[in-house]
Amino acid sequence: MKYVAELNFFLKLLKNSNLPCRLIKNTSECTNDLAIGFRRLIEPDMDWEAGLQKLLNLCEPNKIYRLLDEFTFRYLLIRLPGDSDLPAFIIIGPYMINELTPKTVLDSLQKYTLTPQTRSQVEKVIYAAPMIPSENGLLTLINTLGEYIWEGINNFSLQE
Repeated sequence: MKYVAELNFFLKLLKNSNLPCRLIKNTSECTNDLAIGFRRLIEPDMDWEAGLQKLLNLCEPNKIYRLLDEFTFRYLLIRLPGDSDLPAFIIIGPYMINELTPKTVLDSLQKYTLTPQTRSQVEKVIYAAPMIPSENGLLTLINTLGEYIWEGINNFSLQE
């Protein structure tokens, strides 16, 4: 990667802003990931690592993906330019842009059968997710990174 210094600066900036972000080259690097751990709490029988790998395999070059899950967690996903045989990705999130209410949390957990202890753990994770009042600053940063790594603002797109 010819943009290592810039990428490291970008990742450090996100970490200093308390936004979860990680650079991954394969899903085994995500076994201790907060989002995967959270998913394992609510659906322990699901192979979340395989699900993440499937998602990464669908990522096309020169696209920034903006994702929203059923808990209103938001993520940004980028397949970095470089080796197409073993692509690297940046995952930013989970984060939220809206304040949660107890009713919102209760509604989102309704479809899961959780023990009281697990429900308590899940609620702690949900309430601990960083909240940013607006994505504008983050989207400006991500677009600036995209413009640099893909050599122009017209060489990539943001996909919802």
